[in-house]
Amino acid sequence: MAARIGGDEFVVVLRNVKTIVIVENRAQETVEMMSEPFDVDGGRPAQIGASVGVALFPDDGATPDALLKAADSAMYGVKADGKSAVAFAK
Repeated sequence: MAARIGGDEFVVVLRNVKTIVIVENRAQETVEMMSEPFDVDGGRPAQIGASVGVALFPDDGATPDALLKAADSAMYGVKADGKSAVAFAK
């Protein structure tokens, strides 16, 4: 499930994940997909990026609010380090 929570922030929820590798792969795929150039306004090229913060239940939080806070903190760490990457909550 994916949802926009405001501005340019989105949440993706993965359920019943068997291994951390699946989470890492999905997060990296998101960064790569978001960095692909695309056309806007009659063919003008545009490019954006994505900074992804990952929080895992229950290790990083037992409630939705706690998980969002942990993921948000990890995401801002990515932005501080140069953007377009993935970081897991600590």
